[in-house]
Amino acid sequence: MAKPRSDEDSLRSRFSFEVHLRFELCHAAQILTDPASRVHPAWRAQALAKLPPAFHESYAALGAWPQLWSMIPDVFRGEAMPSRFEDMMARMRDMPLKDFQWRLLIGCLHGTKIVERLIAGKIDVVQATSKLPAWKREWLEYVELYPPSLESSGVRSLTLLCTSPAEFRERIISVLTLFWERIFARTWEDLLPQFRRSVAEKERLFQTCSMEEFVRLALLKIEVEERQGFRSLRGGYRLPYAQIREVHVLPSAFNEHRFWSVYDEGEGGSFLYLPYFDPALTLEATSTSAPVASVSPAAPYERLADPAFIFKALGDSTRFTIATIIAKSPRSSAELATLLKVSRPTISHHLVVLREAGLIDEEHKSGSILLSLRRKAIEELSVMTLDRFYAHGDSTKKPR
Repeated sequence: MAKPRSDEDSLRSRFSFEVHLRFELCHAAQILTDPASRVHPAWRAQALAKLPPAFHESYAALGAWPQLWSMIPDVFRGEAMPSRFEDMMARMRDMPLKDFQWRLLIGCLHGTKIVERLIAGKIDVVQATSKLPAWKREWLEYVELYPPSLESSGVRSLTLLCTSPAEFRERIISVLTLFWERIFARTWEDLLPQFRRSVAEKERLFQTCSMEEFVRLALLKIEVEERQGFRSLRGGYRLPYAQIREVHVLPSAFNEHRFWSVYDEGEGGSFLYLPYFDPALTLEATSTSAPVASVSPAAPYERLADPAFIFKALGDSTRFTIATIIAKSPRSSAELATLLKVSRPTISHHLVVLREAGLIDEEHKSGSILLSLRRKAIEELSVMTLDRFYAHGDSTKKPR
């Protein structure tokens, strides 16, 4: 009698590994417009200098909100996509305006009833973000929508989407078209060979390790829950394996925040898109018209420091105990499970959070992975926190 397939085994048949412009175009636009980005600085500087005033004017009219770009692919949800840029823009332009508006707001705010009231004009964007459940605020804070403020670039952008969706769409298409024609068409063409090698390597990796190992080694900001489903590290969103219809894994040279997307199509199941950030992908061979030698490669992979997430990670008593133990001496996950008298999956869950917070260093030794606490992250925590709280003032001054 054949052994029943586990949910994880069944899910594996629904994975596809591919190269597509859909997410990468928008992740590149985010890197381009985000002054805090730390990848491909030379490419970014050259691109900004080459783009015409019309690009900067339209982007400013959209609210000058870098996180906006990560949500633009939500317009297409789980639909099969054309590969050409011109066809993608045509599909966006031909989409019913209400669908365009609805999909973007749902992708951003994740609340059907809130979005319905927002579109109907019964509440504004500040009220909408204030009314969302507390567990969603971590996501909203991460994309700079919480705490809500009329001065927030995100609030300004979503307000334009609510009040003038036609203008919003035309400006999005205009900005992306200028970016594509002046910069990204060449960048995309030059990166394609690297993308194809990267995605082939990830597919081989996927075939040789568990789902949990693949998620960790592919640097995905997602957690495997007891071989039953995925969970986001921010906001607590859960996605059971049985609910997933398709999983699309795509390489990215620009998704430094490691955003991923899921689209629930009701009884049709959910479509999961995982654009993994590959720090080995470089722009050494690309050009925006400057000599090749002047273009810097991608920065080495390093998690962006987030004091709020570090405090969350250490706020759990088990994780704080783990941090205390590995600060004194490197330990393997098996040793931590024995010391704390908990299961390996429980230890794995806590280590995922500590890794995401940037608190873990790893060393391969004698066939094991030894974990230690990253001292630099702890030393810099106070400075990062002061910078976050007093971003518009002198963080060295003490409050009266």
